Amino acid sequence: MKSQVFISDHTPPRQQLKIIMKALHCLRQAPDLRDHKIQPVATALRNKTYYIDRRKLADCLITGLLMGCL
Repeated sequence: MKSQVFISDHTPPRQQLKIIMKALHCLRQAPDLRDHKIQPVATALRNKTYYIDRRKLADCLITGLLMGCL
């Protein structure tokens, strides 16, 4: 598990800059969106052929509500 770093009003500016630069570096290392997964969904949405299993969606929403995630 990665540690979390918080910037407060009392964090010195030089330390704030270091934290921001580290965060920017981490963001640049993150992979881009997976176009090969997004394109089929986007096409289906445009063509109005995207299927959503309502029962599965409802299960996910209820589980999220019960677990306090939503």
